[in-house]
Parts: sequence; C-alpha cells; structure tokens
Amino acid sequence: MDADVVGRLHRAPAPLPPAVRPGDRVGVVALSSPVPEDRLDAGLAVLRGWGLEVVQAAGLRERHADLPYLAGSDADRAEAFMSTWTDPDVRAVLVGRGGYGVPRILDLLDWDRLAAAGPRVLVGFSDVTPLLHAVVARLGCAAVHGPAVTGIGDGADESRASVRDLLLGPAGERLVADGLEVLVPGDVEGRLVGGNLALLASCPDDLLPADDAVVLLEDVDESPHRLDRTLTSLLRSGWFEGAVGVVLGSFTRCGDPGVVRALLLDRLGELAVPVVAGAPIGHDEPNVAVPIGATARLDGGTLVVDVARR
Repeated sequence: MDADVVGRLHRAPAPLPPAVRPGDRVGVVALSSPVPEDRLDAGLAVLRGWGLEVVQAAGLRERHADLPYLAGSDADRAEAFMSTWTDPDVRAVLVGRGGYGVPRILDLLDWDRLAAAGPRVLVGFSDVTPLLHAVVARLGCAAVHGPAVTGIGDGADESRASVRDLLLGPAGERLVADGLEVLVPGDVEGRLVGGNLALLASCPDDLLPADDAVVLLEDVDESPHRLDRTLTSLLRSGWFEGAVGVVLGSFTRCGDPGVVRALLLDRLGELAVPVVAGAPIGHDEPNVAVPIGATARLDGGTLVVDVARR
C-alpha cells in the first residue's frame, strides 16, 4: 500500500456490512486457482438453499491457457472481482476456491471504484488473506475469513453454518471456540487480524497493522523449517510489534504436530502475549468463519468475536 493508504489504515474495529437477506444476490468469483466444478456446484446449491440468488462471475469455470494453476489471466480475474463488487445488486462476494493467484491481482484493483460501490461482505481464506486485509484497510468494513464456496459445499456442517451466520445473521457476540490449548496464559481483547501465515509473509505491504490486535495464524502443506523461516521473516519485519495475543488455527499437513507446536511456541513465546492453539480455523474441518477487522476476545482458552454491523 502507498503511504497515503498506510496513513488511513483502520486500527479501530471494523463493522461487517449489513446482513444479506433471503432473495439478495451474491456473487461468486474465481480469483486464484481453477475451481473444481462438482465442488463448486455443491456450494452454489447450498447458497441457493439459503434463499440467495447466485451470480456467477465471468471466468468462474475457466482455466488459464498457459498457466494451469490459475483460473484465468490476471486482468480477467481482477476485472471479474471489480465487476462483481460494483454490481449494485450484489450484496456479498464469495470466492470459488483458494489455491494461488490473489497476490498477482492486488495491484490491478481500482480501490476508488470499489469504495464508491459501497460495502459488500467478502468471504474467503488462505490465498485470499491479503485481499481480506486490503478490504478492511481500504474500505473500512470487516471481511470474513471463512470457507470458499467449494468448502461451503462439502465442508463440515459447523463450517457451513458459520458462513451463513456471518452473511445473514445479526450483530452480536459469537463464541468461536472454547477449551483451546493455552500455550501462554492471559486474557486480552483487540481487533482480529491475520490469516494464512505464508500469505501474510509474502504480501507485507498489504497487511493491516498488528498493533493492539489479536493475530490469527494457520497454514497448510508447509514443513516445520519453512514455517520457521516464514514466521521469523514476519517477526524480523516488525509486523508483530504491539500485538496483544495470538490464536493458532490448524497447521494441516505441516509435519509432526509436536514439532510444529514447539516451533510456534519458540518463535511466538518471545512476544510475551497470550497464545492459544487448536482453534477450528484453517484447512481442516471444521473451518469456522470469523470476521477479520472485528473485535476478538481471548479469555483463557475461549475465543469470542464481536460482530458489529453498519
């Protein structure tokens, strides 16, 4: 982000946009890797079952001709997001799946045009982490770190219900989890930031500040030494300075869980803030949706988020 944007970063908690209602239109976009059609169709059916009208963005079912790990060209994926967000009838934008590709389109988005369209609920996680941060920072509304449409289709009932709640539910507190493993004790409150560890480290210029914040971390398919390198990079950058707590979600297929736990405690213990582990957030099931930018509270092994709405 440029200096002017950095100066406008929202350090106060951000509200979610108004709740979506049955009959409203929601857009589904492919911003990263190609979306498996069977899982996509299952997720679209769930959204329609909630009484929502689904708009399938251009390129949702496509694959890049030369780079098969992308759903389409950078320009096309960026424009699909822009067109969906600025459609006056669309109340929420959900990503089809994660994978890889969002960092390639961040500099192609017209944030003035997005801001002029007004707030929308954005739902996604993993590769979408830097976009969630950018939406909170640049548009002033919380964004939902939660299952993509493919995960809504074939994920756990708890995952699906948590997305529905943040899309259609009222303002108020939500219990995300209790009985979490307390690695470093303490009770704290702060704005929720974070997401996928690898994406946080690879897009430092797009992150919300972590000062006075509770930091959420999760990852997938990273060996312990790669997690160490990534986390050390973020620590050395100073991003964690001022953080008030850390919530560790799932670290899926990241090697020996005992080694991963020891690594995370070794690196994060030096922050001298409360740290809890085992939050049902990330690439395992359930993957509970939480609002990035909203207030989070750690009370021992209990994580609560406070959903405010515009």
